[in-house]
Amino acid sequence: MVSWDLLYFVLRACFDGLKTKYCEVPKAIEGEGEASYEYGRKVVGIRELEEQVEVESEIEGGKREKDFADLVIAADG
Repeated sequence: MVSWDLLYFVLRACFDGLKTKYCEVPKAIEGEGEASYEYGRKVVGIRELEEQVEVESEIEGGKREKDFADLVIAADG
């Protein structure tokens, strides 16, 4: 059995380098690219472009932002 906290923070350490007491952050490998974990956003639009994905989201105060990425993973809840 594994606690949700442990699993969450180990995955975050590997994904975007989040430092916590749960584990060490692995060293980056050359050519790996960048990742960001965004939360508290409401996705209001997504559009597939030629080589990227455009995600339009609403953040605090109703402000909208557009992000562009090679890969988008979204979760609800």
